Amino acid sequence: LAHADRIFRLVPDNTREADALGALFEERGTEGLAVVYRDDAFGSSMSQAVMDSFNGSVVEIPYDSELANRGALDYGVLSAQIAGAIQDMAGESGDSSVAVLLIGFGESADILSSASEYPVLESVKWYGTSGTANRPTVVADSKSAAFAEAVEYEATLFAEPPPVPALVNALKLFFAVPDTYLYSTYDTVALMAAAIGFADSDNARAVAAVLPAMAERIPATLGSLTLNSNGDLDRAEYDIWSILDGAWSKSASYNPDTGLTATTP
Repeated sequence: LAHADRIFRLVPDNTREADALGALFEERGTEGLAVVYRDDAFGSSMSQAVMDSFNGSVVEIPYDSELANRGALDYGVLSAQIAGAIQDMAGESGDSSVAVLLIGFGESADILSSASEYPVLESVKWYGTSGTANRPTVVADSKSAAFAEAVEYEATLFAEPPPVPALVNALKLFFAVPDTYLYSTYDTVALMAAAIGFADSDNARAVAAVLPAMAERIPATLGSLTLNSNGDLDRAEYDIWSILDGAWSKSASYNPDTGLTATTP
């Protein structure tokens, strides 16, 4: 999703998340990956970013995003395909160095639940991305939550900002637990308002011309809103989320300068 256009996003591009995942793979000793991903723009670009930076062996397993969106995907068939790939890879590298990377959205809970039917899939580590990290769908289903915890599922999500008590309390009136994407949405509205006000126009070209400069000036819940040359958030810090006792828990953080740091309980 890193393109030169007039689309601006207050999230980092996929190359930054791939770097965080790469550090995680190295720390966990992962040398072989079955990359299971949605065959849409999100899944394809994220999987490509990971494969471009990963030096180990990779098996790609795309699945139909349209079927997944409609709840019509055959998760049993997909799980059997993943199990076959892991069986082949584990025979070469050993279970401890082989893992599954799941790049999906809400359907990930169904994939994890279905995967629990295959012992070989419970014998390897699983990773996830920002599409599932700290999302309620995975833990809402007891079967997917138990499987994710058993395989030490870890998912990356760009780092949450330091909490602003007044804002958190206000947002909690509408959302039980404000998350990173909610802060991003809040800042998006504020940035658009500031850019329109500065440009004294709602013309798209005029707003786009001043928006990057305004992003560097306005106070924001995410901290710095500086954008890169493609209009994406220019930050590279990530939180690593895992499941403990059936609930999401932040287990580590990633900074490109300092690497991975375990979160103190």
